[in-house]
Amino acid sequence: MDKKRELLIQLLEKKLINPSYKKIAIIGVSCRFPMSETLDEFWENLKLGRNCISEIPKDRWDWEKYFDEKNIYTKWGGFISDIDKFDALFFDIKPQEAEMIDPQERLFLETAWAAFEDAGLNRAYLERIDYNAGVFVGVSNCDYEWLSGEKTGKGHVNIAGSTYWSIANRVSYYLNFQGPSLSVDTSCSSSLTAIHLACQSLRSSECEIAIAGGVNLIYHPMHYLKLCAANLLSKDNKCKSFADNADGFVDGEGVGAVVLKPLDNAINDCDQIYGVILSSSINSCGKTSGYRIPNPNAQENLILKSLDKAQIDPRTISYVEAQGTGTIIGDSIEITALTKAYKKYTQDNSYCALGSVKSNIGHIEAAAGISGLIKILLQMKHKKLVQSLHSEKINHLIKICDTPFYIQKDITDWEQPFIKGEKYPRRAAISAFGASRANAHIIIEEYEGKFIRDLHPPYLFVLSAKSKERLMVYVKKMLDYIIKHKPDVSDITYTLQVGREIFNERLSILVESLDDLIEKLNRYISCPYETDKNIKYQSFKANRISLPTYPFEKKRYWIDKVEDRERIYIPPKNTLEIMLCQLWEEILNIKPVGVKDNFFEIGGHSVLAVSLMAKIEEKFGKNLPLATLLENQTIESLAKCILEDSYDLPWKSLVPIQSNGTKYPFFCIPGVGGNVTYFYHLSQSLGYTQPFYGLQPVGLDGISKPYTTVEEIAYHYISCIQEVQKQGPYFLGGHSIGGRIAYEMAIQLEKQNQKIGLLAILDVAAPIGDLSDDVKKYFYDDAYLFCEVAVVAETFNKGVKLNFSYDELKELSWDGKLNYLKERYQNAGLLPKEAHVEVIRGIMEVYKANRQLIYKPVQKANPFKIALFKGKESDIYKYESDEICKDEFWGWRRFSDYPVDVYIIPGDHHTMMIPPQVKTLAGFLGKLVTEKG
Repeated sequence: MDKKRELLIQLLEKKLINPSYKKIAIIGVSCRFPMSETLDEFWENLKLGRNCISEIPKDRWDWEKYFDEKNIYTKWGGFISDIDKFDALFFDIKPQEAEMIDPQERLFLETAWAAFEDAGLNRAYLERIDYNAGVFVGVSNCDYEWLSGEKTGKGHVNIAGSTYWSIANRVSYYLNFQGPSLSVDTSCSSSLTAIHLACQSLRSSECEIAIAGGVNLIYHPMHYLKLCAANLLSKDNKCKSFADNADGFVDGEGVGAVVLKPLDNAINDCDQIYGVILSSSINSCGKTSGYRIPNPNAQENLILKSLDKAQIDPRTISYVEAQGTGTIIGDSIEITALTKAYKKYTQDNSYCALGSVKSNIGHIEAAAGISGLIKILLQMKHKKLVQSLHSEKINHLIKICDTPFYIQKDITDWEQPFIKGEKYPRRAAISAFGASRANAHIIIEEYEGKFIRDLHPPYLFVLSAKSKERLMVYVKKMLDYIIKHKPDVSDITYTLQVGREIFNERLSILVESLDDLIEKLNRYISCPYETDKNIKYQSFKANRISLPTYPFEKKRYWIDKVEDRERIYIPPKNTLEIMLCQLWEEILNIKPVGVKDNFFEIGGHSVLAVSLMAKIEEKFGKNLPLATLLENQTIESLAKCILEDSYDLPWKSLVPIQSNGTKYPFFCIPGVGGNVTYFYHLSQSLGYTQPFYGLQPVGLDGISKPYTTVEEIAYHYISCIQEVQKQGPYFLGGHSIGGRIAYEMAIQLEKQNQKIGLLAILDVAAPIGDLSDDVKKYFYDDAYLFCEVAVVAETFNKGVKLNFSYDELKELSWDGKLNYLKERYQNAGLLPKEAHVEVIRGIMEVYKANRQLIYKPVQKANPFKIALFKGKESDIYKYESDEICKDEFWGWRRFSDYPVDVYIIPGDHHTMMIPPQVKTLAGFLGKLVTEKG
């Protein structure tokens, strides 16, 4: 009894001082590698022995322009597709923000979500563990900043960047993970090091689950220039791991993530288990004869440390996924270190297969380790060993016959080792040796546990997505997978019930069998039908299994929406054009500006247009209407206007932004500022078939007196549009307060027995009931008015802060407020220093009049159709009455005899009107304006 107690104490002490005894289960996997968008595709490429290397795609750079035997001497790489695409709205990220985020961060976010789903987890599970989850990601390149800098250098100022810490924290933020969250850069060993740190965190109970992996993308030729300068890249399209003609690696891209959980917990939760991490270790090469020279002794010690932690004999390891970058010296040092470590346990030779996934997809740097790990997991799943490519003649420095290893040159069954009469599970090891001289090693074992199913049909199949279109894509994706793999129907339905988020668009089907499920999914694809969204989930036990994950929408988000093609620069030819070029360069922060450049296509917008016209008045003494810029969008055209001695445009409310086209004209009214240049991007996005007119208020010239009632404005605007279109149907629109004016115009036109084809209300609430004191304060208080103008200016001029103070403004007179605004606009560079306060007086008088005159409640219903376009992030109506806030259609529903169609547009109240969000608005709006009879 005493001996047993002593042994027990020793075992407990060992566990207390060495927490690595806790095994870690891999329960979820997701990846994208060259020519492999999914796990299935990756396995098919490995199984077929496919070389997934291609020429550098044209959407990265034109390799022929950069190819140089002395500099960039290769045109090959392993690339993934659609790195510019992202489902920003799925993750509640504003489109303009998505463009600024490094695609590595976006790609890892989607991959982490897919791995989380593949593990059969959702937010309900996170609640049960108090969100004690961690994120660990390997990353080592920041090419996106080179693109950003290059664009800025060409005059398109851009603040896009690469921040490693944000890659991990973006995942933690979206999923509300509250455990460790860190990005790791140890060059080529980054992702394997990240996995090691995740395992350590799980073993020490810092978190209960973890997502770990790595990502690497290549955007810029500078990346290749650096690698070629160090003579690291192969000259051809083959990464020749262990080969005698090895001449360097082929660079590549990829992303992968795994979900990790302590093995005991995974078994208790009936999780699918791809494999079990027995141990992991990291170390550094320390001092050697040169900074770039690896240390075989350090590599050997690393492997021995991992074996000791795993408490296994390497004779039971039957596969090693090597670093195998394809260099004569590096490969031989790696095999030497492995051999010396294994020979301390056994003298047997040629019992362990050796391979490198780099021979298939290239060296994907920070994500190299995760690609090798996923290869091992797939081999364990399918019980096959796949061939390592391009090693017909073995490296002459590797005496392979005298080592425990042999190169896996064919696809074979992966048999469980049978040693001295005992069978062992399939075990594998993987190494990653970084150029940083930081090393990582992991030992993995297959899992053979079985779960008992509690079967009782019918089974409830559920699936959901954020839109009908995505749901249909999801159904097709799921059906293809089910037909190909034929998983157990109870496992399918159980996984989808307990391991997926619930979104707005849902499909629920009761089925009796797998064949029944396939038949009903086919029927749904042929003719979608309504399903009962309230069917209760069934309570039975089955297995979580790997199933297709959410089909993200692929929308392009890339830095700077200015065309990638070079602008053709045409210099100014006279003094006036030179002066205008200087003004444009100052306002747009672009150099040089040519006389053929379009103001709105090189970064101009409505707020900058106000500043430009103010500068022109100050410089040339020409008081040009703001709308002049819409008719003269280049310096060449604008200069002609200024040179004409008789130039004296009468004030016009109707501004033709695009006067040609086959559709009915669309007449649109701007918000309180009355600035019709605000609609330029909308008109351009609608295209050449759509005539588009803006309506600007009387008084914007600073001379005429604004109208004081909404009825007067509407009557005036109707007289203007009927100069262009005598009879209906009329297609009207209005943004913000302009929507209220458009509504009044529609009412008056109906009284004239004119037909209204469309009333498009662009982000505005209906004028319902008496105004509350808070609303009156907001819309009648001049201090609030000036603060709102500041918000608009800050929105369009990103990075500009005007620091308006309501408390300061409320103490000033009207002229004092104008001077206050002028001073801050000038300090921010939005107005010339010499500008007089009269420059902005007319605009602010219109602002004031418009805000106060149109909030008269309307009590009658209308017989025409209303289409409401709501900004997704809009908060412009936070001051509205409770009655409006409670109405799902902002009050417009009660004013129409027809259903109110609601369209959600990316961006907020202002940004929905500018690229890229305005394209979504135009896409919806363009379908509502019909062709002429």
